[in-house]
Amino acid sequence: MVSHTKIRSKLARAVAGVCRMEPLEDRQMLTTLNGGDVFLYKDSKTDIFRITVLGNTQAEFVGAAVDANNNVTLGDLAPFDATTGVDLFAIYVAQADWNSVISIEKVTVDTNSGRITPTPFNGNITLNVTNARDGQPLSITAGNNTGTAYLGARTVQVNGQNNSDNRAILSANLAGQIGILPTDNGPWSAGLVVADGQDLGKFLFDGTITGNVDVHGSMNLFYAGQILTGDAGGEFISSFPANFPNNFNINGDLRDLIVSGSIGTDTAANSGPGDDPTYLTRFQMRVGGHLGQVHVADAFYGTVDANDQDKYFHGEVQTEIESRGTFGTFANGFLNDTLGNGDDQFQNDNFNTAQYLGTLQDGILVDGELDALARANFNDFTDYYGVALMAGQTVTVQLTDTTFLGFPGGSTSTFNFVNIGVYDPDGRLIATDYSDVNRLALLGKPFQFTADRPGVYRFAIAEAEDADFNGPGGEFTRPGHIGVET
Repeated sequence: MVSHTKIRSKLARAVAGVCRMEPLEDRQMLTTLNGGDVFLYKDSKTDIFRITVLGNTQAEFVGAAVDANNNVTLGDLAPFDATTGVDLFAIYVAQADWNSVISIEKVTVDTNSGRITPTPFNGNITLNVTNARDGQPLSITAGNNTGTAYLGARTVQVNGQNNSDNRAILSANLAGQIGILPTDNGPWSAGLVVADGQDLGKFLFDGTITGNVDVHGSMNLFYAGQILTGDAGGEFISSFPANFPNNFNINGDLRDLIVSGSIGTDTAANSGPGDDPTYLTRFQMRVGGHLGQVHVADAFYGTVDANDQDKYFHGEVQTEIESRGTFGTFANGFLNDTLGNGDDQFQNDNFNTAQYLGTLQDGILVDGELDALARANFNDFTDYYGVALMAGQTVTVQLTDTTFLGFPGGSTSTFNFVNIGVYDPDGRLIATDYSDVNRLALLGKPFQFTADRPGVYRFAIAEAEDADFNGPGGEFTRPGHIGVET
């Protein structure tokens, strides 16, 4: 089933919450964080970032201090008010589940008032790498607004050595026990590791990820500004095996992989057009279970191996990626960039920007929301979802308006204020619960259609009376569920 919500009172609450700032917490520096913990750290470039951990979660956050000779010491992160910062080198998640959230976002701290202002989706990082074609030094700059956070470590400039700074450090030796890491010696890789038998619901990283990602369970959402796992220092174009195989591994399901920049390469600055890369990390993704949507805003160079194993199957409700308004924040696991640069790059407002849904064995249930308010940071009058179908498949569709579900006496049987329509791969409206003859006859009722050709069919949601699903049709915020059964 599909559900969308539209709540009239949200506008008043939004006005009250727009300028709300968050106070600093008094707490000691820790590398081990549990659900409900918040920690602010300063990185090697003196930027400040906020780590937020939610749910039944325990994770170790390892910092990397790099000295003048580029020797690396792994240990604690530096608090935000430290004189010298260190990069966040690695994250080890010992305990988590499908409802867990880990987010890392850039913030500013007012030294007078102590107020924290989140500023995700701003800035970028620079690296010195090896040209994939001629082996010469190459400077790359990540795409605009991919974020300045960095998972891994970077070298510093050494006197007399040109281009010796900003080179990726992908591994360092442990000199003893650090928090809850499962070992106290030997090399430890940059990146993210989730322990055996643990799912990690959402992971949001406001910047570039290097090293390895190795998740031994399933994930609902993985977001990063840029993913350079593999050899972030750059590999040659070659038919030989990669130096770091399966460097982005999810043993179970992966619902949504969202990247606002590039994967395995970079197309900004000096690195050449997307179809002729001069920089490659040899990105290799392996998903042991089911792979849903992969949304990459820039270039994607790498391989994908999805095994589709039922033993890791997750049948939970799928969620809308777009997040408008002022309530779903980055810290809480929502990709809401309207609070940052305002361009809302993750929107699903039309046929061409539909959010793709992974198919499930018992049908698809999607939770989404229309923020149909004619004002800045809202303007969400339509939502589109894409589902791949084969010719001859018969599909049952039902839209449920859940606006009043949380109110006393409210239920999903309350009158629908939204409509749903189905578009074939050529963009023709072929089915809908909207009727010109009797507006109430089909509204909220299930209906069927049979795909006459293979391809991606779009399921569009709009306010009641918006029969062509192009908005606007009013000014409300409305949640709802979409149900698709094949």
